[in-house]
Amino acid sequence: MELPQGVHRYAEVILSSFVCLFFGYTSLGEWKYVLWSKTVEATVTQTDKYPSYPRSGPPMLGFEFQFSDADGKVHRGRGSTEVYFEKSPGQGVTIQYLPGVPDSHRQQRSASWLTINVFLGCLVLLGISVYRLKDDA
Repeated sequence: MELPQGVHRYAEVILSSFVCLFFGYTSLGEWKYVLWSKTVEATVTQTDKYPSYPRSGPPMLGFEFQFSDADGKVHRGRGSTEVYFEKSPGQGVTIQYLPGVPDSHRQQRSASWLTINVFLGCLVLLGISVYRLKDDA
């Protein structure tokens, strides 16, 4: 059975829209940290070594930290890293947090640009799909 002219273009736009929505949702957490997070130096208060999972990896170092936000409120949290990035009590560690969002702190790392770039790529593909649909009309 032959589909009417242009139906595949509509299907392309609908599929591109769903893919953009999916990757937009998965990259939302990274967007929040890229756009609105604050960076502070926290103090390590306690450390604990434990085996990694799966066991083939290097041992891990868990640590507890505390920091003060811009309003002077003290926050506590936990982090982990490979044991060869040795941390000891009293040592500093860089933390990112979202102001006004409870328990939004994490050890500073570069953003997961993969999810952000895939989302941006999806937006480009959606734009191309819409352009092709408009061009066929």
